[in-house]
Amino acid sequence: MSFRTATRSTPSGSAAQSVRRVRSPGWHPHVVGIHDLIEGEARLWIVMELVDGPSLAHHIAKSGPLAPQHAAALGLQLLDALAAVHAAGALHRDVKPANVLLRRDGSAVLTDFGIAGAGRRRVPDDHRGTGRLP
Repeated sequence: MSFRTATRSTPSGSAAQSVRRVRSPGWHPHVVGIHDLIEGEARLWIVMELVDGPSLAHHIAKSGPLAPQHAAALGLQLLDALAAVHAAGALHRDVKPANVLLRRDGSAVLTDFGIAGAGRRRVPDDHRGTGRLP
């Protein structure tokens, strides 16, 4: 097991609510299993599955860029993971290579729900589309 702590950023505890939505261990093969949540002293402690492998950031720093096929496979796994997280009513808010762990078989696991947010936020119409910044 692995432990993670997050300072609560909102009085409503939206991080805890969001993590509870994706809590069931093993509910998705590319989302880290969350075993328990412990709240106390303005902190949220997340007890997670221990993934035996490096972060994607560490792997890239050590081995260099991924082969295009491997990058595409990991990207599809993470898109599937994010779709499941969003379907559960949560937002991750911090997807980056350091928050992706690689299992021994090379598959991706989305981790670090410490700053996740609950619910879906409406994206303004002028912010939709690809390749556009607000």
